[in-house]
Amino acid sequence: MAKRCCIHRLFTERDNAKLCSCGGDLQVFTFDVVTVLVMRKFRGHDSEVNAVKFNEYGSVVVSAVYDCSFYDCSLRAWDCRSHSTGPIQVNAVKFNEYGSVDRIGWL
Repeated sequence: MAKRCCIHRLFTERDNAKLCSCGGDLQVFTFDVVTVLVMRKFRGHDSEVNAVKFNEYGSVVVSAVYDCSFYDCSLRAWDCRSHSTGPIQVNAVKFNEYGSVDRIGWL
């Protein structure tokens, strides 16, 4: 697992076959746990990605940037089954002073 920047979060799929990660390189990666090879690389955030998680079926990864001092303060959904590296959905997010989601809108 060779990433050039720090990793902020790791999350495993329900059956532990895949791992997703995010960090300071503005990208989201999915890895095969057995081979430790990068399966997918998703790009689209304009700031460090702070959180990442698979959906229940492992077919979609959702990533979040919540450091709103930068331009990008969003949730993005990525399709793990398609060949696209772009997000399938982008939502603007506003967080309150406690770090909880205050409001979600469309970008």
